[in-house]
Amino acid sequence: APADTEHHVSASFPLSWPQAQNQLDMMEAHGRDCVKAMPEVRSFVPKMLASYQARGVWWSKTRPSAKLVYPCGAGKTLTAILSALTRPGPVVVIAPAKARRVWWDQVQEYTHIKPLRVIPKGQMRRGDQTLEEYLDECRKTQSRPFVIFGAQSLPDYLDEVRKVRPEVLIFDELHTFGQSKRWKPVFDSEGNIDFERRRTATDTRETRAVAAMDVSRLPSLSLRI
Repeated sequence: APADTEHHVSASFPLSWPQAQNQLDMMEAHGRDCVKAMPEVRSFVPKMLASYQARGVWWSKTRPSAKLVYPCGAGKTLTAILSALTRPGPVVVIAPAKARRVWWDQVQEYTHIKPLRVIPKGQMRRGDQTLEEYLDECRKTQSRPFVIFGAQSLPDYLDEVRKVRPEVLIFDELHTFGQSKRWKPVFDSEGNIDFERRRTATDTRETRAVAAMDVSRLPSLSLRI
């Protein structure tokens, strides 16, 4: 693939996932080379990547969105981390509460990046870094912000996500955000219909779906995983 595939699909790159082995081999080779060139990635990572992980990184690199569908334990978290690093800017991960620690651990295990898990204020302990403190540190050290939010609390953290100005957005376990009822119809006195975002008082799939929709439309984004 030519060099002009940077951040978009070139005319010679397949628009759909290829079946020919030579194209799959090309994707794997370019994916490994891409990871090798990442200064934030630890030196042992390119050698440990499975072929499908390397292909996934290159696939993500060449388009504005990618969906990684792997069996449990196949390494989709690592692939997503490396795919996110194909862009230069801040990264936001929206993950189930039970998975936030996994993301936090793996970012540190495989990269030199210092990530932040956003913790509800009521659960913070002395010495825990706030989002504002973390972003200020990233600015001073000229390092990439990599911020992990809990999916269940996303409706309460929309302003915080906007503060990060993410270039990459990762939804972990995307199926938990699925909800067709993101809008509710509103009728005026003349019978005309309009729609507004659905809001409820408790944490439901409706509110999470609406919040996810809003976050996915942030203008700073160049890659959604």
